[in-house]
Amino acid sequence: MPATYQDFNERFPGLEFDWFAADTEGNIALFSTAGFGPVPVEVQSHFQDYDRVAAHIDWRVLEIWQECAKHGLFVFDWQHWKGPYLKMEQPLGEMEAAFKQQILQIPNLIVFDVIFDEVESIEVAEGEKS
Repeated sequence: MPATYQDFNERFPGLEFDWFAADTEGNIALFSTAGFGPVPVEVQSHFQDYDRVAAHIDWRVLEIWQECAKHGLFVFDWQHWKGPYLKMEQPLGEMEAAFKQQILQIPNLIVFDVIFDEVESIEVAEGEKS
């Protein structure tokens, strides 16, 4: 069972954190912080919801980005040390309706004013620490 944290600052520094966002067409992407990427304050406020939804993915596989893409996700990974989030994968399959619904129900889900298919990277402003 994964550890439960009450505070984002306790959960995050130096630890991998994966969060989701949508684009203007309703596509979903996973953003991997690599332990240090910026996380919007709206995401920080609901980090437990993101952790819960991310449990849908089998993180033990070696080719994790392809695994995420098989679940219908775009994948953006933080580039050390100054970014940006670089697109690593495009969806390789359809997203299960129940999985997409779980993501869409995350409070204050970020919607970027882009189309993931048309961008190679995304800049994210550093969120305020809670």
